[in-house]
Amino acid sequence: MTCNIVVSRQESETLPQQNVPSSKNVEVISRNINLEDFTVIWLDASVNKSEDCLNTKAQLRSVINFIKTFDKMDECIDCIYEYYTEKIFFIISGALGEQLVPDIHDLQQIQYIYIYCLNKDKHEQWVSNYPKIQGVFTDRNTLCSTLKQNVIEQTRNADVIENSLRNLNENSASLLWFEALLEVLIRMEYGNNDKADMIEQCRSYYADNESVLKNIDEFDQCYKSENAISWYTRNSFVFRLLNKAFRTENIDIVFIFRFFVKDLYKQLKVLHEDFLKILQESEVSNIIVYRGQFMVSNELQLLKENINGLVSMNTFVSTSMDKEVAEIYAGDGSRRPQFESVLFEINIDMTILTKPLANIQEHSYFKDENEILLPVGSQFQIMSIENINNNIWYIHLISVNETDTKIKKLNYYLKDAIGDEPTMKKFIYILELMGDVAKAERYKTLLQIENSEATIEELEEMLRDTDSLNNNTCTILFDKIAEKYFRSGDYSSAITNYQKLIELTLDKNVKAYGYQQIGEIFNEKKDYHEALEYYQMSRTILFGLETEAINKRLLADLFLGISETFHNLSDYKSALDNAELALEIIHNHLPSGHPDILTVYVWIGDLNKKNANYQATLIYYNKAVELALLYLPPDSTYVAKIYASMAFVYAKLDDKDQALTLLKKAVDIPLFSSTYLTSYFRPKDLSDTLRLIDKFNIDDVLDLYEKSYEISRKSRQPFPRKANSALDCIILGSLYFRRGNDEAAIRTYEKALILMEQDDKSLFNNYDLKAQIYYFIANLYCKQDDESRALINFFKAIEMYTCSQNFKEMAVCYIKRAQIFYSLNNIEEALINYENALHSKLQIFTENDIDLIDLYIEIGSIYFLILTTSTIEIKIDFYCQMTAKYLEKAAEIYTNSSISFIPKFVLVYKLLGSLYVYLKCYKLALFNYEKAVTIALERIEENVDTLQQLYTDIGQIHVSILETIEQNESEYKHHVKAAVINYEKAIEFHRNFCTPNNSQLILIYKELGDLYYNCDHDLYALKNYEKAIEISTEIADRIDARTLYHLYLHSGLLYHNLNDFESALNNWKSAAKYVANTKTAEKLNKVFLVISQHFKENGEEVAFFEF
Repeated sequence: MTCNIVVSRQESETLPQQNVPSSKNVEVISRNINLEDFTVIWLDASVNKSEDCLNTKAQLRSVINFIKTFDKMDECIDCIYEYYTEKIFFIISGALGEQLVPDIHDLQQIQYIYIYCLNKDKHEQWVSNYPKIQGVFTDRNTLCSTLKQNVIEQTRNADVIENSLRNLNENSASLLWFEALLEVLIRMEYGNNDKADMIEQCRSYYADNESVLKNIDEFDQCYKSENAISWYTRNSFVFRLLNKAFRTENIDIVFIFRFFVKDLYKQLKVLHEDFLKILQESEVSNIIVYRGQFMVSNELQLLKENINGLVSMNTFVSTSMDKEVAEIYAGDGSRRPQFESVLFEINIDMTILTKPLANIQEHSYFKDENEILLPVGSQFQIMSIENINNNIWYIHLISVNETDTKIKKLNYYLKDAIGDEPTMKKFIYILELMGDVAKAERYKTLLQIENSEATIEELEEMLRDTDSLNNNTCTILFDKIAEKYFRSGDYSSAITNYQKLIELTLDKNVKAYGYQQIGEIFNEKKDYHEALEYYQMSRTILFGLETEAINKRLLADLFLGISETFHNLSDYKSALDNAELALEIIHNHLPSGHPDILTVYVWIGDLNKKNANYQATLIYYNKAVELALLYLPPDSTYVAKIYASMAFVYAKLDDKDQALTLLKKAVDIPLFSSTYLTSYFRPKDLSDTLRLIDKFNIDDVLDLYEKSYEISRKSRQPFPRKANSALDCIILGSLYFRRGNDEAAIRTYEKALILMEQDDKSLFNNYDLKAQIYYFIANLYCKQDDESRALINFFKAIEMYTCSQNFKEMAVCYIKRAQIFYSLNNIEEALINYENALHSKLQIFTENDIDLIDLYIEIGSIYFLILTTSTIEIKIDFYCQMTAKYLEKAAEIYTNSSISFIPKFVLVYKLLGSLYVYLKCYKLALFNYEKAVTIALERIEENVDTLQQLYTDIGQIHVSILETIEQNESEYKHHVKAAVINYEKAIEFHRNFCTPNNSQLILIYKELGDLYYNCDHDLYALKNYEKAIEISTEIADRIDARTLYHLYLHSGLLYHNLNDFESALNNWKSAAKYVANTKTAEKLNKVFLVISQHFKENGEEVAFFEF
């Protein structure tokens, strides 16, 4: 917002002259966009195949350059509806025409239809029902000739209709801004490069059109400035491109023709002065001119509804002083109902006309029409519309004063801003003022590409010759050099030159400006307190001056700079106080419609939003909207952005209906639709985007955004930005995702990636955004159990994060891949990805950071899994060491942290205990298991199952220790007792917290039974076996057969020891049921039966064996 008060109008006398940049390095005239008035759409199954069709296409391009051909009806229909703002000349084969014409005939964009086929007689009858059909054609010459006549007719009619005749009651601001831009271009100085630039761009656009290329060559070789009117009034590429550019206010195309437009105005001005002399000599102050043409009925109706309203011509309009000539062009009403015959009678008061109207009869390409050319911006009032003889409508217009009092002050301000020497910087400044920031940035880029400004080295060289420079010039040079250093990021050199400026100048305002600029540099460096120090120095100087001597705009900018700095420090109250001071100054010293007032309103609204004062926010947003609607072009993105900001405030207030209404208003502005996401959904972080979307009803937002996407797609502007479409797709994808339409989300995200790849600027290198999209796609494939595609997209996300060095998110993607590989039982790949994740995180964390705990646990767990389950020969020592390394690292972080409870550390110590069990280091195993128990006991209810398993495992460790004790009876008893205690604790946890019967409880009773069995405590052993068997009868289908076999077999043995042979036999028979091999089970049954019978008969003790 800072104004440059140092550079004065004397700058041109001391600094290198600024050239107008060439656009040769940028495709301004895109071949994908129709920049002329008419479009040919041609549908034929053989249109791109037969030689006749290809030759016809080449011939058609000599009449209408922009041709779209289709061999599929659906694609053709889509194009017709997409080109709803165009004038379409539709060519179609007979067979397809009979099917399609009834559906598209009445569409407004369809001007004429041509049936092009081989059999004329077959189609003559049905075509007679459709007045837009110009005939059935069997040869290309007749087709092209008819089409050419229709083009001439439509060209004549297109001059005034559409946007050429505008309702000034609604669009006076739009005219103001376009004329301001045009004023700059007309008054700038140009050289030979500007003509070459225009020729090169036009040749590129018409690259495949031999007819137009010859016309361009003729212009290149023969054009002279005194022939500008002749070239504009003939049917040439100059007229076709410029005429539509003026009517659609396409300043980009006018810029390409800037040198020609300047010549045209220059010639018109000379002829205007000559014409005025003739009229003055004849004492004539009013003239009447006429224009006859066809007009679509709905366009005529709009004029009828606007009697006494103001209208403006926003292109050059050809008229005649000869009424009879005009009536010829008007026709006789015979073209109804498609067209009405119209005659404009225009009464012009030459005394109030400020633009160059001229009689161009001697200079026009057509010299027999007594032609008067009305200039761009001519304003008239509609006095009456009458149908006198039922054939022709007579429309009476009179000229009016060309200054609307509502915007008079703003008009004066803009003229003053343009000054006596318009420059490209002033052209860009006006674009910024009217809110077209994107276009302003493009022209800044053109300036940089052309390198038309003096370099730092050139400016510093000029300073060396200080003897020939006055103090003011040196100050200007220091300011220029500092600004360039600042733009290049060399803040230190920028500060040095601003300090030299401060030391040199005697002007207190300029000193204050220097301190303010240094403050902005520190603000940019995020050294906010230092910035405030320099702002205070500037403030002290300004407040030391007399009120009349203070540069008020500089003071307002100072307060805004301070406001921004406090905002950056999150001191929103101080930011608001300073913004309000700036607003008071701006109100008093800028015209009421100046866009800077609007900008400050929005800023104050934003600050109130930061303070959660939403009512005040809405008050200032509404003030901004009122100004924007009155003083900015109707399609200004400013208006739409404010609507969107207001929508989100209403969303905060839970007024979703009002929020949605305002969003719809925003989306209705096409230019905003194409930049909507960038400004308001902010898809740099898709997670934040989704949270924002969740504030609204998903279906409503999706419907709204689909509308926005269509508007954006159909808004075919020059300088097309694929990035906008990519951003549209990202948000649409997010909306589909939220709606649960995963297939649509994937398709839309993938389309976004394709569009991003085609963009060579901001989004092409936005690796983080690309990565997030790949990540989202991968997760959607995970939902669909499509692991292969998920792995591919996670890997692509990793590639993008590698480019941006975003190690944190890179690690997340590696972890996702590891989890997928683990689920696919590809343990080795899972391990590789977990280790890559750890490597990524170690780029941003120290090895002892708590954020690494999960990875240490996962990696350690996988090493242990491989160690204990691998079926191939592995390096046991290595896997043991790696398991211990990662798990002990996790344990070390836990021990040194202040966190009282982390569930995963129960797992860490359990795994370490299991490792030491594997290594038969039982004391270390017990130590780690007991650590796990201690942690788990902190949250008993959350760890019931875990504690039950831990106590069971500890019991088993004590049992394993028993096998290692040889002759130490007390130690043996100690471990037996410890094992029993832990098994019983496991059982107790089960009774208190778990379901009555489960398989885990069976295993505990089995383990406890085995312990007693091996210690020869037969009754205790049998008791526990029977407990296990009792539970198993209810859930036998969930118990492993070997476990049941073991329980019944050992119960039989114990009954045998107790001489209960019948119970022994019953248990053995049950054991036999769980032997997998049927024949073995039958043999076992016979053996058990024989043994049991022998005992009963003989009462002898027989040595028995265990199975």
